[in-house]
Amino acid sequence: MAITDEDKKYWKEDKAGEALYLHKLAVKQNFRGMGISSELINYAKKITIISGIKSLKLDCNADRLKLRNIYQNNGFELVETIYMDNNYKMALYVMDVT
Repeated sequence: MAITDEDKKYWKEDKAGEALYLHKLAVKQNFRGMGISSELINYAKKITIISGIKSLKLDCNADRLKLRNIYQNNGFELVETIYMDNNYKMALYVMDVT
């Protein structure tokens, strides 16, 4: 998992300090289904709160329904679905941590 303070590729309009961005959340196959994804998301949420930032955002492939369900079940809300080069569909999510 990576947490960054900007994501100009998908969140171009965001101003510095407005949000943190969650990237590359991955759990090895042998450890899936144990709640580790939720723990990582909760950790990212705590980092966001400690940083005094109000939103945690992420993007993922819109066709990865299991992954999207994990995000939605952990409090992320779909903002929009966008199409990138070659009709690659991305889902953009946000979580208000206040």
